Amino acid sequence: MVHTLEAHSPKDRAVDDVKSAPARRFGPAQYLALAGALLVGYQLWTLGAWLLSEPYVVTKGRDAYSLSWWWARGIEVAAVVIATTMLVSAIRESRRIGRMAFDLKLWIALLLTSFWDTVVNFFQPLWFYSTNFINLNEWWGHAPGFPSPAAGYEPFPVVALVFLYPCFVLEARIAGRIWSSIQRRIPGISNAKLMLLGLLPALAMGSVISMIFVLPHLWAGPGMGVMIIDTPNYRWAIAEFLYVGIWSITICALRFFVDADGLRITERKLDHLSPVNRNVVSTLATTAWCSLAVIVYSSGVALTGFHATSYPTGYPEHLPNVVCSIPGDPQTAGSHYGPCPGSPGFTMPIRGTAP
Repeated sequence: MVHTLEAHSPKDRAVDDVKSAPARRFGPAQYLALAGALLVGYQLWTLGAWLLSEPYVVTKGRDAYSLSWWWARGIEVAAVVIATTMLVSAIRESRRIGRMAFDLKLWIALLLTSFWDTVVNFFQPLWFYSTNFINLNEWWGHAPGFPSPAAGYEPFPVVALVFLYPCFVLEARIAGRIWSSIQRRIPGISNAKLMLLGLLPALAMGSVISMIFVLPHLWAGPGMGVMIIDTPNYRWAIAEFLYVGIWSITICALRFFVDADGLRITERKLDHLSPVNRNVVSTLATTAWCSLAVIVYSSGVALTGFHATSYPTGYPEHLPNVVCSIPGDPQTAGSHYGPCPGSPGFTMPIRGTAP
C-alpha cells in the first residue's frame, strides 16, 4: 500500500506527466526557429542601420533604354507578377483550410531569404549586378562582421531579387507534382533517389535562369573559381550553374516531404503551442531552412574566390561599375575596393584598409 501511494504521489505524477509529453520537447522545428530568430535579428539590425544611412540609387554606367535595360524591366515585372500570384494563392488556401498554409510560411521565408543573396561577397567582390536594374546600394556596408571594403557600394536589385525569391514557391509546387508522379511510376523509390532525379530538371532550370541574366549582362560572377564559360565578355562559373539547382532542391524537399499528419519538418512537435505561436515558430523555422541553404552554399563559393583569376575586361560599365578595378579596364578605375581579386599582385584588403 505504501508503495502504491508513493508511486502516485503528486511529485511522481508530475514526473510521469513530463515523460508522457514528448510534444513539449525541443525538436528540429524549435532549433530551426531559434536559428531563424537570430538570422532575422541580424537582418533587422543591418537593415535598420542601412535605412538610417539613407540608401541611394547606383547609376554609374547605366545604359538606359538599351536592350539590357528593357530586359531588366521585363524580369522585374515577371518577378512581381509571379510572386504576387503566389502570395494571393497562399492567402486563399489559408482561408480555405482555416489556418496558415505552409505555402504562405514559405513565401514569407523566401522573401526574407533574399537578404542573403549577395553574402557570397563576404570576403571579396566575386558577384556583380547591373545598374540597369531598379536598385539601391546594398546593406552589407552596415552588417556586423562583414570584412570586405566593397560592402555597401554594389547595387542590389531591390525589385527583381526581393520578388524573385518568393517565385520559388511556384517551383516547389511544380516539383511536388513531378515527384508525386515519379513515386507513382516507381513505387518504393527512396527519398534520396527521388531528390537526385529532381535535381536534373532543377539544374536545367537553373541554367536557363542564369542565361536569362548572363547574356544581357545583368549579373556576373567572375570571381567564383572554376569556369564553364570564360571569355573577355562572359564568365559562367560551375558554382553559378549548380546554385539554383541545389538550393531549389532543398526548398522543394522541405515542401514535399511530410509525415503521416501532413506536417513538414519545420511544423512538427508544435501542438502544445497556441495557433499564433505555432505559426511564428514554424515560419521562423522555414526561414532558417531557406536562409541557411543560401548561407552554407555561398560560404563554400566565397572560398573559391581565393583562387580567382583576372576579371574580364569586356564587361559593360553598368556591370562591374564601382565595385572593384579590373586591370586594363579604365571604366572601372578608381573603385572603392581597389584591384579586383585575381589581379596581378592582388592581396585581399579588409574594411578600413582599402585605398
